[in-house]
Amino acid sequence: MATRSSTLLLSSKIKTEKMEDGKLSGPAPKKVRESDENSIKMKIFNDSVHGQIELHPLLVKIIDTPQFQRLRHLKQLGTKYMIYPGATHTRFEHSIGVSYLAGCMVKILREKQTELNITDQDLLCVEIAALCHDLGHGPFSHLFDGMFIPAVGADRKWEHEDASLDMFNYMLKKNPLMKEMEAYGLEQDDITFITELIKGVKIKDDKDEWTARGRNEEKSFLYEIVANKRNGIDVDKWDYFARDCHHLGIPNGFDLQRLLRSARVCDVKMNKKLWKSICYRDKVADNIYDMFHTRYTLHRQALQHKTGYIIDVMIKDALVAANEKLRPRRKISDAIDNMADYTKLTDHIFDEILQAPEHLDLKEAKVILENIVNRRLPKFVGEARLDEEKLEEKLKEEQPHLELTKAYKRKEYQTILKNDWDEKNPNKKIADKDLEIYVVDLGFGTEENPIDDVYFYNKRHPNKAFRMEKWQVSELRPNKFHEWIVRMYYKNTKQDYQGEQLEGFQEWCKNTEFVEEKAKKPHEKLQKHIGKDDKKNPGKIFNDSIHGQIELDLVLVKIIDTPQFQRLRNIKQLGANNHVFPGATHTRFEYSIGMAYLAGCLAKVLQEQQKDIISDQDILCVQIAALCYNLGEEWKHEVASVWMFLDIVESEKNKEEKEMKKKKTEKGKEERKKPFNLDEDDDLDFICELIHGEREKISSRKNKPFLYEIVNNTWNGIDVRKWDYFARDCHHLGLSNSFDYQRLLKSARVCEVDEKKHICFKDTVADNVYDMFHTRYTLYRQSYQHKISNIIEEKIAKALKTKVKIDFSAITATHLLEDINSKITRIKRPRGQKKKPDMESVVGSVEAAMKDFTKLTDHIFEEILYSTDEKLKDARKEIEDIVNRRLPKFVGEAKVPSSFEYKSTQELKVVIMDHGMRVGKDKPKTPFDKVYFYNKRNPDKAFEIKEYQVSSLMPVKFDELWVRVYYNKKTDEEEKGEDDAPAICLYGDQEFDGESQMITEDCTSLEEQYNINEVHSCDVIDGRWNLYRDVDYTGDHYTVVDTAYPNPAGWGADNPTVFNDSIHGHIEVHPLLVKIIDTLEFQRLRNIKQLGAGYWVYPGASHNRFEHSIGVAYLAGCLIKSLQEKQAELKITDGDKLCVQIAGLCHDLGHGPFSHLFDIMFIPEIRGSGFQWKHEMASVEMFQHMVKTNELREDMIVYGLNPDEDLLFIEELIQGVNTCDTPVNTSVNFHCDLFSCVSFEILNVL
Repeated sequence: MATRSSTLLLSSKIKTEKMEDGKLSGPAPKKVRESDENSIKMKIFNDSVHGQIELHPLLVKIIDTPQFQRLRHLKQLGTKYMIYPGATHTRFEHSIGVSYLAGCMVKILREKQTELNITDQDLLCVEIAALCHDLGHGPFSHLFDGMFIPAVGADRKWEHEDASLDMFNYMLKKNPLMKEMEAYGLEQDDITFITELIKGVKIKDDKDEWTARGRNEEKSFLYEIVANKRNGIDVDKWDYFARDCHHLGIPNGFDLQRLLRSARVCDVKMNKKLWKSICYRDKVADNIYDMFHTRYTLHRQALQHKTGYIIDVMIKDALVAANEKLRPRRKISDAIDNMADYTKLTDHIFDEILQAPEHLDLKEAKVILENIVNRRLPKFVGEARLDEEKLEEKLKEEQPHLELTKAYKRKEYQTILKNDWDEKNPNKKIADKDLEIYVVDLGFGTEENPIDDVYFYNKRHPNKAFRMEKWQVSELRPNKFHEWIVRMYYKNTKQDYQGEQLEGFQEWCKNTEFVEEKAKKPHEKLQKHIGKDDKKNPGKIFNDSIHGQIELDLVLVKIIDTPQFQRLRNIKQLGANNHVFPGATHTRFEYSIGMAYLAGCLAKVLQEQQKDIISDQDILCVQIAALCYNLGEEWKHEVASVWMFLDIVESEKNKEEKEMKKKKTEKGKEERKKPFNLDEDDDLDFICELIHGEREKISSRKNKPFLYEIVNNTWNGIDVRKWDYFARDCHHLGLSNSFDYQRLLKSARVCEVDEKKHICFKDTVADNVYDMFHTRYTLYRQSYQHKISNIIEEKIAKALKTKVKIDFSAITATHLLEDINSKITRIKRPRGQKKKPDMESVVGSVEAAMKDFTKLTDHIFEEILYSTDEKLKDARKEIEDIVNRRLPKFVGEAKVPSSFEYKSTQELKVVIMDHGMRVGKDKPKTPFDKVYFYNKRNPDKAFEIKEYQVSSLMPVKFDELWVRVYYNKKTDEEEKGEDDAPAICLYGDQEFDGESQMITEDCTSLEEQYNINEVHSCDVIDGRWNLYRDVDYTGDHYTVVDTAYPNPAGWGADNPTVFNDSIHGHIEVHPLLVKIIDTLEFQRLRNIKQLGAGYWVYPGASHNRFEHSIGVAYLAGCLIKSLQEKQAELKITDGDKLCVQIAGLCHDLGHGPFSHLFDIMFIPEIRGSGFQWKHEMASVEMFQHMVKTNELREDMIVYGLNPDEDLLFIEELIQGVNTCDTPVNTSVNFHCDLFSCVSFEILNVL
């Protein structure tokens, strides 16, 4: 009973405590305005990392400004997408993720500790600051402020956080956001608070006073959420750890949910004064180490990658060379002082320099960028740890009074080391001009032990903060947490020169004082570099975010390093979908590499099973075709891809011919080389046919028609194109993918069908074929044909018509094919034979137009947006409409056009939804048409699935037309309706009994205005309300919003227990549920496997009814909580919610051994088929037994339940009641209104 009185006391103190003069105040603050569209307050984003997340309407308004939309064009990891193909994610999606996590943190603290008085304005300010914290990043993220700005000698102390503040203020000035902020209760102090959160506030060691102006020291903990200057633990890191690992394909050992759920505010003593700070449970200390170690891993493997770093340096050099020349009368670096110019500064500057007109004199910058595109990079020699103390001493000698940022310190260290190399160069044959020295810093983000500045609490004393002592910390942790690294690169690529450079670097490391002594171990004698003819090079390994570590033949790598292929880095895989799904930033570049990998896997599987039907050269050709399939994307891409592939081959051949003129063999003959190891008489035609996909026109490999089914399968539509993009698109969109391509891949086999060889699959994977086509339909339905992305695509198309001056009208399919034939003829001509006039391009305009086409990328969006050309006014208007979200609004859709009645302001769009089977006159009727299978007994005999073998649960149709209706909205006012009046009903007794009073406006004293002395329950009709303890809105208060509060349990006084669930992550479980879980009756479920005997077939099927039941209880709570928040008129009480969760938890108590085997097979066998018994009946009986044995009735009373009524309600929920045709038990009238609308349906839905 102690628990009960404590709970009631806490509730009483918050809501019902009576003042000495007998007065209790109850004001209602400003009503929070609802969003315009359908009165839905929050907008849902589908995030690829956090899933479905809700954002406040004000955040959406900020997102829809040009200043925030600019972040779509700033890659999160800068240039690292040139190393990791999957690293295409942007600051846009990262900022949304940080805002979401910041909101989660504030809400968790507010729910756990109401005494913190966290207001809605506090929450909103923190979310806005998190959303806007990266507004100031420049092109290629940290490259701009970390390398470029110091290199041009601009402001030594400027950092991107400064620009974030400037851009935030500029955004407020250029957009009508102040009115929106005022509408949601934000004032000037809140704007100050937001800017302080973005910049970060740190308590200085020598001062006790609080310097921030946005919030007082009682809310100092709020400054630790977005940019934590005290210990570095903030939601910015939490998001980028998860997001970067997700896109890089690097395992993430840090579980952010564990820290998030354990966060709590305690009083922490700093500088002889107590400050409120965020602390964490002592048991998550290891997680904090994991967090900082994850940061180190990311920096070591990706952010400071040795090749990525030299690309950063080269781009920095290009920007420096272009700084005063790219834009007339103003430098690139001057943009940091002009936010109008800075808004236009994005990653697009790379293409802007590369394609700049000749009169701008950007030759030096262009050459540097062309070297990057063609992968002509300085080679890595080696690296060594530096002695920072000695470098600091040297720096103080030279510049004793200079305070430097880390970026400028790095620059000075490089100068010191370069001078030291010049003085101590052990091998004078190594020219200084051929070597470059760079310094990078790696670490945990702090130079000290990251745990030193983190405070913890324990279970017994949740409000007492303490630091970890040394004896409490594992000795297996590192002693250092930060280091400086020197790296050396060389430019001379001669084979005999490479060994000398490496030896020289190692000798210098032993002689210089600036390299750590521990790093100066004796080096083994260097092995001479193996020449290209001494050993076959195994290929290059790529880290793919979908397929992991994949190895590609060097021939493929050579194609990848061409400008034609590198262009695909700037073409998004899903086009305009990036404007709807923030995570859809992946490109045709990574998709093409994934296709080449899967094509090789499938071809090798076939080769291993049937070695005589496929050669290594066949595999190479198939992989090249897969790699080059997307080269012509954005136009009739299969044909254009063929043209661009041949353009690569022709360029390679011309390059080799020039080299061969300089080199002669000993016999005086030219050395014969095949471009990309391809047979010009056979392989070229084969690859072109594979890309084009025209089986009817096969001219090569006629005896191997199955090879044409790997890349672009026009026979039945099953190919590696779909296998990769299903997995890749779902991964980046955050959608579930039910299709397992590995099952088809591993079972593939070549069989003969009608005297032709086809790829067939084992009959056991037939369902996977349907899953494949169904996944395609799902992707089209949810993403590719998204109702908004279709509109955005149309507006982009209109803009392109004005901007793109290439005369595509002259490039018909016939003309392009003629030019392709000419290319093939030119490539095949004997070496030394002069070109003939009839061998030139059949259509002269085709060659020039296609050359221009290769320069077209997604960057044209920004070219139009930031153009000042008057001729592009209409095109710019279309793009600005997209950025500012001035789009036609979606009304509805239907399969039957005649079902719509629409006004003149509305327009119709027709979209096709299908499962993506092969199109044409012989289009399959079902996914199984023209798909052949084999069985285990006879693997060489192919057959089609018969109709009676196909599940009757499959759809009967596989394509359909949908009509969508949109209307054009002129102004926001057209959509605004009258706001509902805020209202709250107060009751004198619990369960909404006693004297009641409806309140619809602010009031300073409930007793004086309404004669109310005590409030024991309330029902919020509309709006957000604060009930204050004192009059005139002073003293403690409690916020209530859009729900009903029947009794003390509704005041959130109970502390839930957190479970780490393998599916749902960290979930909070009510204390009463924990008591049930800890009974013998529930613990029994640990020994009953969820899938019964299924674990004998599937080794991973070891999960049990215990974890499933907890998961059901959690989801039941989520669903009823969502209904409770959205529809207050349902009057769902917290008691209802708790009952539903208990029923969810206990619904499987009655399962017997091996789950359904017991009641479906065993019981009927023993008792006879007439015996009526189901496990639900046993669940009710077991529940009753558990309540009686463990005296749970008393615990139910403590948490506000009425056992006499609620136990029957729970039993009916477990048993299942169909409220549509079954009368409700009259003994539970208290829940009658709930039966027909909420509770009895919830478990069945789950």
